[in-house]
Amino acid sequence: MQGLIDMHCHIIPDVDDGAVDIDMAVRMLREEYRNGVSVVIVTPHYRKGMFETPQDVIDRQFDKIQQIACRSRSGMKVYLGCEYHTNSAMIGDLLSGKRPTMAGSSYVLVEFSAAHSYWIIRNQIYALVSAGYRPIIAHAERYPCLVKEPALIDELRELGAEIQLTSASVLGEAGWGIKRFCMRLLKENKATYIASDAHNLSKRSPNLRECAEYLEKKFGSRYAEQILVYNPRKIIRAGAAVKKE
Repeated sequence: MQGLIDMHCHIIPDVDDGAVDIDMAVRMLREEYRNGVSVVIVTPHYRKGMFETPQDVIDRQFDKIQQIACRSRSGMKVYLGCEYHTNSAMIGDLLSGKRPTMAGSSYVLVEFSAAHSYWIIRNQIYALVSAGYRPIIAHAERYPCLVKEPALIDELRELGAEIQLTSASVLGEAGWGIKRFCMRLLKENKATYIASDAHNLSKRSPNLRECAEYLEKKFGSRYAEQILVYNPRKIIRAGAAVKKE
């Protein structure tokens, strides 16, 4: 399958725990292309006390890989996003432009801690929606409160959240229990996106092709295209629409 969109990955060099330098970033982009990916939304971490690279530094590093992608023959397009680890200042940071949304749209990729309760997740999703944002819960399979009670996903979706799963988790690399949770959401059509969350070229490398093939086998090609192409494409289109305004 070609034309895949990886909407959560850490390819910008030397800004978080992703690509360590420009050489690794280029090799990761090449690996994405080999996996059938044509569009990437790079999502560097922002987490107080851990990942606080100034946004102007991130912007400069992003410009470098965007230029490399433009000069390549692959035709790959690269957009900027952010994986925002939730905190009390999140809404203010987004409204002020301190940290970017996904590809300039109203979508926000929000991350929580494994220790966060369901009510913290719920309240932050509500706050984002109330402020006019469309929250995407990053790697939802990592939060024990949701894995233990998958039915809670329904309420989060009703509030306006969309659900992103990690390709490695869908493929079983995080263990059977996590895979079972992912498969339940996929079977019930409650997952909106699957992304690589790639950080490097070893243990957390781009792998959407394998995941696409697995989805095709389990659910058919139309479903695989929906979750790996059409759903993430709406983020790009939403950002383009904002840019035109």
